[in-house]
Amino acid sequence: MDSDSTPELCGNIDRIDRAVVVFGMWLHTGYIGVVAAGAGLIQLFDPGTSWLAALALAFFGGLLAAASWHRGRAGLEDAERAQAVDRGAPSAIIRQLPRRGPHPRNRARRAIEREARS
Repeated sequence: MDSDSTPELCGNIDRIDRAVVVFGMWLHTGYIGVVAAGAGLIQLFDPGTSWLAALALAFFGGLLAAASWHRGRAGLEDAERAQAVDRGAPSAIIRQLPRRGPHPRNRARRAIEREARS
């Protein structure tokens, strides 16, 4: 297919490709967090290391893994939702796409915006 004849399709593909690359970066960061958490757990059973340092490594490695995997998945969901909007999908389908919950600080503002629209 000639991408010059359909520039809107090319824009959608570029957005999805970018989202996949960003997801890969977050997934790789999450893997680093899992390795750090594993190293921390192994160090907990080694009598020659500080238990506090090992516990901190395990905790923050797990925290890094969970946060980065969540962020990567959210980026893919946002790209999928944007692609559905660009294609002109009905609003019922767009609402059915998986969605992250709003951040607690933004819940009140979004509720007010929803009330104003209806």
